[in-house]
Amino acid sequence: MKKTVVILLLVFLPFLVWSQSKRELEEFARKQEQEREQLKQEQKKGLSDLLAEYEKYVKAEQEAYAAFKKQVEKEWGKGNAVESTNKDWVEYSDDHKSRTVVDFEKGEAKIEIIVGGNEVQDTGELKRKLEEEVTRLMENRGTSKDYDTEYEKRRQLSEEPVLAGQVETPEGGKISKENLPEAVKEIVEKGEPKIEKIKGEDGEEREVVVFSLSLAPDHIRVRAKRYETEVENFCRKYSFDPALVYAVIHTESYFNPKAKSYVPAYGLMQIVPHYAGKDAYRYVYGKDKRPTANYLYEPHNNVELGTAYLHLLYTRSFQQVKDSKSRMLCVIAAYNTGAGNVSRAFTGNTRLSNAISKINSYSYEDLYAYLSKRLPAQETRDYIRKVTERMQQYKEWR
Repeated sequence: MKKTVVILLLVFLPFLVWSQSKRELEEFARKQEQEREQLKQEQKKGLSDLLAEYEKYVKAEQEAYAAFKKQVEKEWGKGNAVESTNKDWVEYSDDHKSRTVVDFEKGEAKIEIIVGGNEVQDTGELKRKLEEEVTRLMENRGTSKDYDTEYEKRRQLSEEPVLAGQVETPEGGKISKENLPEAVKEIVEKGEPKIEKIKGEDGEEREVVVFSLSLAPDHIRVRAKRYETEVENFCRKYSFDPALVYAVIHTESYFNPKAKSYVPAYGLMQIVPHYAGKDAYRYVYGKDKRPTANYLYEPHNNVELGTAYLHLLYTRSFQQVKDSKSRMLCVIAAYNTGAGNVSRAFTGNTRLSNAISKINSYSYEDLYAYLSKRLPAQETRDYIRKVTERMQQYKEWR
């Protein structure tokens, strides 16, 4: 009997142990699946919360801008609330009665001052006002925005005056802090102010003094030099020729520290928060975040994320393009229009994997010619030409 029991135990014990182990493994697997699902839901909720928070931020921005625009149009008239663009730097006085507009593409600055009728007749007072506004322009360090919200306050754009080293005396001399008062007098003395009439949304007609001046011939180079540390450091990190990033910044914003497009895209490399901004931030910091306007107006942050996004395009989207020059050309086009639209030029759809073999069938020269004709948007066709030409310019400058 004992012998039979022993035999039965020997026969069934492994099965019993196996059954127990199987149940434990199944339970372990079930718990793991539950944990994975819980993590997925937490991540989904986290992303949802982030998106909801960003949508609140965007709504606050839109409401604050609408209020600012209404205040400006009250003085300047409907449709005359000038704002910063990718190439124009615009600043208003606190009372919105004067503003400066600097076109960094053309190298031209314009000062506009709302004045009373008596001030127009009083040449001495008019001259004093112009000297005051020219000085303010020359010393202005800029603001990131023209309004505040509960989520973000405007902040100073630059540690030094935005136009430092970019305006000359009428004789072509350099302007320094020491000779600024005298230089301003000379600029105003030799300038030719104009008087224009406007009608505000409040129904009142006003007179505006318009005073224009030109920037120094090398103004773009002076601004580019300011960001040398950021460009060199991040290009070293991501193994890019700095000429590429200089050329992209030049084409995107003309090194305008307050660059903002209608999209909106922000800063030197014109980063859209919920596209390139989100992808690059996740790559650099391993977190999901849509960077704010103030974050992207900071040169270090902007160049870091912009260069990281170029790196993502180069090492992921177009990794399988064999020729390095051809790959870079695709990256440049994609930075402007998105990788999907580059694919569309070859296949008619956004599936990039189908386009790679066609890209590889072209020499660099033929690929350039093809993209120059077949990219969906004329803006992007012009973009690849400008960036590639400017890359050569920055290689020569360095």
